[in-house]
Amino acid sequence: MKGFESKNLEFSYNKVTNRRVFMEEFHYHPDHELYFLINGTTKYLIGDEAIRVEKGEFVFVPKKLPHKTDSEKCLHNERILVCFGDEVFDSAMQGVLEELSREKLIRIEKSRLPVLTEILQKLQKEYSGDRKFKKGMIINYIRELLLLLCRYRTAETQKISESDRIIYNISEYIATRFDESLSLETLSQKFALSTGHLSRKFKSVIGVGVGEYITYIRILNAEKLLKNTTLSITEIADRCGFNDSNYFSTVFRKTMGTTPHQYRKMSVSEE
Repeated sequence: MKGFESKNLEFSYNKVTNRRVFMEEFHYHPDHELYFLINGTTKYLIGDEAIRVEKGEFVFVPKKLPHKTDSEKCLHNERILVCFGDEVFDSAMQGVLEELSREKLIRIEKSRLPVLTEILQKLQKEYSGDRKFKKGMIINYIRELLLLLCRYRTAETQKISESDRIIYNISEYIATRFDESLSLETLSQKFALSTGHLSRKFKSVIGVGVGEYITYIRILNAEKLLKNTTLSITEIADRCGFNDSNYFSTVFRKTMGTTPHQYRKMSVSEE
């Protein structure tokens, strides 16, 4: 997993033709991201949530939450990405932040999209120009956009086919039993699926392999314990399903780019 420097208050547009767009590794940012898919389809894995995004939908990615995308078989994608820091979320916007962090996929009725795309166009002009009070205007437009997204979002939930539902059940099982002995073999027995079918179907639906996902979930939970508790590295390793603390430290460093001890020090210094 890779961390990236702040992209605070950034607007980017990207259109891809005849090419699959995917991230090989999970990564995270110190800023929040709002993703709008103009055309195409893509899959988002944010934290422990797998989300399929369709044309005209928005996705909110909270700061410092690991994520990756994959357009899979869709070779024609067009998207807008807006990045911004905590200054957008003043006291009046805290409810918006909580809602968007809880429900990251945002579906909007087609009739509402012109109002939102107009705000995006205004944002693009402010970002590309050098007008007076530019930053203040950008922050106001982002706040207006986020408020309307929460107001206009539909109650429709993500549609999951019956064949995919068992895979989501397995991913939820991993997310709640990450401290236990888990493997492709134990999960295939638990859910009465062949290892080959489970392996192929899991990667197709979630976007990563079973083993990678198990390790990823364990590291996500270790990250939370490092930030929010005073447990020792050995205790955290044990609670997150790692039998060897040295192995845990190696995997954590490979995933997060720093050792558990250094990560804890950085988390404390940011408070």
